[in-house]
Amino acid sequence: MSHPARRNRPTPADGRPIKITFGEMREMGVGGVLTYYHCGDHVALDADRWPDDVRLSDFEPRLHYGDATL
Repeated sequence: MSHPARRNRPTPADGRPIKITFGEMREMGVGGVLTYYHCGDHVALDADRWPDDVRLSDFEPRLHYGDATL
């Protein structure tokens, strides 16, 4: 069984992969982001709150459990 080819994506210094932008998500019809935490809690975020050029990888460090500032 063959596996799909992996894309060689650049990564920032901390090693996390660079992810798609909110604009690219909206183009695919995605209207929000669900974030699940290790404890089982989750939060739903409306993607319309952020500009098209913001990447999920730029946004991830702001996702802290219990942080109501998003």
